[in-house]
Amino acid sequence: MTVAAIEERLPDLVEARDVVESFHDMLRRKSSGPLLSRKMQYDSLA
Repeated sequence: MTVAAIEERLPDLVEARDVVESFHDMLRRKSSGPLLSRKMQYDSLA
């Protein structure tokens, strides 16, 4: 049952990891472009 729950949520976890990774990249570069484009992409799905 636990494995099934994890597999079901895996796409969300991957997306969350990608967003956090983009945020870290943004902080390293001190720019908000990639994060804003990711947010717009996410907002279009909601």
